[in-house]
Amino acid sequence: MPKISVSQAKNLMRRAIGEIRGPGPSRSEIDELWAFFESGCAYCGVQVERRSAHLDHADPLGGNRVGNRVLSCGRCNGDEKRERGWLEFLNEKASGAELSQRKLQIEKWMARHPHPEVRRASEEVLEQERLLEDLVTRFGKECAKLRRLMKAKS
Repeated sequence: MPKISVSQAKNLMRRAIGEIRGPGPSRSEIDELWAFFESGCAYCGVQVERRSAHLDHADPLGGNRVGNRVLSCGRCNGDEKRERGWLEFLNEKASGAELSQRKLQIEKWMARHPHPEVRRASEEVLEQERLLEDLVTRFGKECAKLRRLMKAKS
């Protein structure tokens, strides 16, 4: 099994929660995403192959819908962006005309797939989501504590 960082584990937890809220994109939506981004990373522009690409969550808490996904290379999504929103990361990653072009492309993609009207969740659902997010946050803090304890031991 590949090594998984604490940040990656937290992302997996959030994705699992998101799948309960709503399923991810369909095969035809994924094909459309590939065509729209012309098989290039939305953040750095490098060409990617389907077997090594990521369908990054532009907004980590924005759900699994296709409009919240962009094509990303492993380096940008897996190593650099982490849990940050797409615009914060893109502002760090690119500058000048490149920044403007990539920002516009992502915004056009999102505009093509606006967030559907969602009925307001009950207070019980919202409370459960808050509880789960608190657990994810606590998991990260407890892992950091374990890391400190392990370093102190050696």
